[in-house]
Amino acid sequence: MLGQLLLLNWKRMMSHRFEVLVAFCWVYLLLPVNWAAAQQGETNAVSVDQADEDSVRAHLKRYTQAFNDRRWEDLGQLVASDVTYRDESSAEQISGVHGLIGRIKTAVEREPGLVLKAQIIGLENQNQGDVDVAKMVVRGQTTLVSESMPDEVSDFVVTVVKQSGHWTITSIVEQAPIDAERLSLGGSPEPNHAIESLEWLVGTWEDSSDRRLQSEIEYLPGRKFLRRTILDPSTKASIGYELVGYDAKSNLVRSWMFFTDGSFGSGIWSSGSDHWRLKLVQTLRDGRSALGTYIIRPEDKNTMVVQMISREIDGEPMPSGQEVTLKRIDGSVGVSSESTPAIGAE
Repeated sequence: MLGQLLLLNWKRMMSHRFEVLVAFCWVYLLLPVNWAAAQQGETNAVSVDQADEDSVRAHLKRYTQAFNDRRWEDLGQLVASDVTYRDESSAEQISGVHGLIGRIKTAVEREPGLVLKAQIIGLENQNQGDVDVAKMVVRGQTTLVSESMPDEVSDFVVTVVKQSGHWTITSIVEQAPIDAERLSLGGSPEPNHAIESLEWLVGTWEDSSDRRLQSEIEYLPGRKFLRRTILDPSTKASIGYELVGYDAKSNLVRSWMFFTDGSFGSGIWSSGSDHWRLKLVQTLRDGRSALGTYIIRPEDKNTMVVQMISREIDGEPMPSGQEVTLKRIDGSVGVSSESTPAIGAE
């Protein structure tokens, strides 16, 4: 289950997937336009004019074409000069068209074959009655496709504004994918369900790195949290700790980690068809910020493979890392099942 994420070597792997900034390779599937308002219990949403809807979709299609053709100047003309971007999972924020395009270019140059597909879930008209200014919010979900990594899913909220007859993108918000991040727990999961799904991890594991770092995983009293202690066998000293628990407010499973050099961080877990993914943010001991995404594939109940698909420190991309294998040692077993841990579908 989700537990393989516990075994990541946090000290060695910092990665980040910049998803939603290039998230407009649109699939034109449109649910009822007031879907977002209905989901949130809003009653004051204004119906979307068909002409405006068509214009917004055409505008986003031009954005897509500019991105796919790597026409950065054209792309910049489709967004506001003061456009904003926010990643709600990592708290990353970018302001201004130059920062936005620079960030997109960095992601594309690092992985030239990136392809984004998206599904529009709904459009919401937020026009306040001004005939000269119109505002619309577009919500949906993107899938990032690349030959070097598993498909990656992200929800998005894009705000577009029309002034003097022309639409422009003013805001892009990237959000954790609800279905994946909520771990298929349903609408009102119990905390024990999330943590019990990690029980097979209880025990001791060793990675295949040169340092052969070990992870001792155990329940805290009350069995609501798991604690991971990272050990360096050469010194028999602890070098880091991680707590994993269910966040009832956000309906997510989270990690909080702390290291003996003073660095610390937190992460959110999500599932794929054959892997798990952890998106995290960390403050390094020198004050720099590191954003990361980890991919973990279980092979059987005693073996898993971990790989960083990209890294970023203070906004600078770092090369992807090699796969690291983790194996259970000393016959420590968290559950009696002989099967491979299950993975939820995205």
